[in-house]
Amino acid sequence: MGYLLPSGSLEASPNDLRLLSFNVLTSNRDFDETLELIESEDPDIILLYEIDPRWSEELQVLTTEYPFYVFEARADNFGIAALSKVPGTVLESVPTEPIDLPSVSVRFENQETPVHIIGTHPLPPVGPNSSNSRNTQLLAVADMADQSTGARMIAGDFNVTPSSPWFAATAERAGVEDAAKGFGLQRTWVVFPSYLGGIKIDHVLVGPQITVVNHRVGPDVGSDHRAVIVDFRIVS
Repeated sequence: MGYLLPSGSLEASPNDLRLLSFNVLTSNRDFDETLELIESEDPDIILLYEIDPRWSEELQVLTTEYPFYVFEARADNFGIAALSKVPGTVLESVPTEPIDLPSVSVRFENQETPVHIIGTHPLPPVGPNSSNSRNTQLLAVADMADQSTGARMIAGDFNVTPSSPWFAATAERAGVEDAAKGFGLQRTWVVFPSYLGGIKIDHVLVGPQITVVNHRVGPDVGSDHRAVIVDFRIVS
């Protein structure tokens, strides 16, 4: 598609936006470290996964700076939250097929271009049923993105690697590409430290009206995941 640029090839612009997408890990109780990461990165849009009632409570401090937000707290590792400081943002939690796990929709306008960002976290592939559920949810989110007007993005803990055919199918169906292209190998999930430093299962996918300025992962802040941080701009 030709809208992804290698690292360092594009200078930052005042019109750039920053997205932070992060699976906090429900059992992680290093709330302050996550809040410090958000403060230091100063993203415009935040997507968070595995939000339980305690995480929702601790994150309320962000709502002063991020006046647009939605929290869908759950006790089963599939709660989700989104926050934005982009003026006029409209956020909503949306059920996603096949078992209605919540995804989140973030809509706003940038330089008169509608922008739609979808955050999602399907089941991990721990068996045939879970794998089928994951695959169905990813394709359902892809269909949501494909119906978007303007610029579109999909982000989240996909529970697939970039080499998975379901990753490719999701990207093709939504008309998006991997925002990490050109930015090197960036592993995001480190359950087994001895396993080559981890694998990449947390992703951001971008449509043809989005130029990626930078893509990187955050530090260890108590989760078994790393945050994905993407600087991007909308192009006409």
